[in-house]
Amino acid sequence: MEVSRNGKETLDAESARAKAGMMVKKINDELRNMGVDPAAPQETRTEEERRQAQEKAFKAMLEESGIPDRFFHATLTGWVPEGPEEAKVKSRLYSWMCQIGKLGCPSFALQGTYGTGKTHLGCGILLDRFKANQDGLYTTAMGYTTKIKESYRKDSPEPGSTILERHAAAGLLVLDEIGRQFESEAEKLYLFDLMNERYNKKKPTLFLTNLSVTEFKAFIGDAITDRIREGGGTILELNWPSRRT
Repeated sequence: MEVSRNGKETLDAESARAKAGMMVKKINDELRNMGVDPAAPQETRTEEERRQAQEKAFKAMLEESGIPDRFFHATLTGWVPEGPEEAKVKSRLYSWMCQIGKLGCPSFALQGTYGTGKTHLGCGILLDRFKANQDGLYTTAMGYTTKIKESYRKDSPEPGSTILERHAAAGLLVLDEIGRQFESEAEKLYLFDLMNERYNKKKPTLFLTNLSVTEFKAFIGDAITDRIREGGGTILELNWPSRRT
């Protein structure tokens, strides 16, 4: 086995691959229990077998996604706009969602006050992708940095580099609550390391923030702002009242 400078990076990458392999094995075992051969060519399966296989894959991705229970049934395609501005945003997001997975797909950001539907839209895009057997993850900025901090504990079940790699490699990452106050500068650096890794891997990120556009740009800095614009990415402003009232 080839070992990196300290041997840890290679081992962590192997750990991430092993975890993914275990999830695939779990899905395949469940399919076999239902009498479905996971190795059978897609065209030889019955319609019911294909439906069951897709359902199992969807549930497995949902369990690993980090999506809050409240948004388990959210979809972008099923989101009903309430006016021309909302319809325009939905159209832009749908066009962008169809690009994800293609080389050069940019990152996007949704900016709006509380209750405008940012998290619903972000989770909805992930769930629409899961139905098409495409992966993705959801996390809040604070949730991610907390996982990294906890990885330094002796009893941590997962090293920080594995957590970073899993979030960096996701086909789509929805990163919520950008701009919440961090307890230390180190937490902000954890987040920027993740953004940089995803950029280098050419993986799109959907940023969600309650900050104003000016505040959001100041928080993420000029470099990341430019990376969002690269390839046609943009910051979509949700300029409508809260849907919670």
